[in-house]
Amino acid sequence: MIRRSPRPESGFTILRNETVRDGRLSYKARGLLLYLLSLPDDWTVSSEHLARMSERDGRDAVRTGLDELERAGYLKRWRHQDDRGRWVNESVIYDQPCV
Repeated sequence: MIRRSPRPESGFTILRNETVRDGRLSYKARGLLLYLLSLPDDWTVSSEHLARMSERDGRDAVRTGLDELERAGYLKRWRHQDDRGRWVNESVIYDQPCV
């Protein structure tokens, strides 16, 4: 799931300059964040899928970028059991760091 601040209609991505210039993030993590925020709100975050979408970065590179986003507060992840007892991984991407 992707959470954004209010924005104009879709067709382009708007990102705060503070986010683009966040020195805690590598350029790889910034690019990954920008790509994720360009996806639909109901898109499911998956490192395997993201790696398949890239011709240059594999799953491990994507995972290190996601880890970086999580440490900086742009990504929240948790694991829980659904109503059928199956384990489910949930992820939420934010366009501003959440504390």
